[in-house]
Amino acid sequence: MSQIPSAGHGFCGQCGVALPGPVRFCPACGQPQLPPPPPRRRRALLLAGGLVVLLLTGGAVAAVLLLGGSDSRLFGGGALPGPVTEEPEEQWSWRPPGVASGATAVGDVLVVGSDDEHGVVALDEKGEELWTSDIGDYPYSFLQYEEIVFVSSFGDGDVSALSVDDGEELWSVDGGYVSYPSDKGLIYTDFDEAEVGLLDDATGDELWSVTSLDSYAVTEDAVYVLDGSELSRLAVVSGDEEWSVRTDFESDDENYVSLTANDDLVLLGGDDAVAFDARDGAELWSESLDEGDEVEIYSADQVYIATAGDTVDDPVAAVTVYDRDGMVGRVAPDEEAFYFSATPFEVDGKPYVLDYSSGRIFDQDLEEVGQYDGRVTLVDEGLYTLAEDGGVSYYELGSTSPAWSIDTPGSADGETEVALVALDGRLVVVTGDEVISYE
Repeated sequence: MSQIPSAGHGFCGQCGVALPGPVRFCPACGQPQLPPPPPRRRRALLLAGGLVVLLLTGGAVAAVLLLGGSDSRLFGGGALPGPVTEEPEEQWSWRPPGVASGATAVGDVLVVGSDDEHGVVALDEKGEELWTSDIGDYPYSFLQYEEIVFVSSFGDGDVSALSVDDGEELWSVDGGYVSYPSDKGLIYTDFDEAEVGLLDDATGDELWSVTSLDSYAVTEDAVYVLDGSELSRLAVVSGDEEWSVRTDFESDDENYVSLTANDDLVLLGGDDAVAFDARDGAELWSESLDEGDEVEIYSADQVYIATAGDTVDDPVAAVTVYDRDGMVGRVAPDEEAFYFSATPFEVDGKPYVLDYSSGRIFDQDLEEVGQYDGRVTLVDEGLYTLAEDGGVSYYELGSTSPAWSIDTPGSADGETEVALVALDGRLVVVTGDEVISYE
């Protein structure tokens, strides 16, 4: 039996799981993942946990993090934070013991990881150190758990749950990754054993598991697994099989078959893209794929196929959106983008999609409502942009002019990627050697 591809392609920023292979969609939580652009000589920060849009940079990871609460939401995650609508001022700064390797917020507490075995440090809202731990280097969190921070060490496949109050280890998982929260516990993955299961969130005890899997995907109610050619839906609460169908795919050591899912559809991708009904496994439609084409989630009930250019140096040729009935329409690709990565969200109940690769936002009619330079962080009814030099701007959704712009210190060494953590009414800029809070 083939195994889920081993880790080593980076972490998913939304759920913290190590990605199982060269995928553009996290098989655990549904967050779009971006393929590596051309290599860059820059260190990069990993900001795992919360709601994140990831950028894989030549094997390293840069990210922006969304935390907080409002009526605006990101698909597959929690509420978008309230923005800082007036020009903010620096409140405090803090220097990590090593080079900052990751950061996540749990309530008002910011947990920062540092490389070279410096561990993690928890900071309160005033920037004062609360506690330190040397258990791991990479912290991440889930909005559903306001008292727990999860810490892992890159490459060792272990994760520990720590109390955010004092850093005490509550429980740990050896050889696995805690990857997705549910109402009944925490989904975990062991890639070495090709295993996925559910943990008790209070004790870390295993509630159920299945092994010998080739691919899997998780939604709010179900875990979808591919074993060879057999596609099955399992109940999150119990692991019981709810339906199973035999497909024309055959996943093995030589043929990786991608598996993604949303509320309506389950997608398998190989030589063809085939859509199945999430309710009963009935096949809905199929489309032929060429080498380099990608099939990913566009929204809660839609998917897209990004058609590759003629060569790896050409931009995406076309982006076609589908629902359960077939083709819906096309999104005009950016002339300079080498990939398309949809991040669905909603504001006041209206659905939108951010193409992280180009900074463009589309409405439910696939019409562009705005394009923004720099890395985009979504907030309630607006967004922040982060430029490579550390400049930060805030825009109301659809506006072409920023409400404010500020300069931040950026990278002191010119090699470390600057990142932005957005909290409710506050934002934090993280560089390799400094953490700065603005309000």
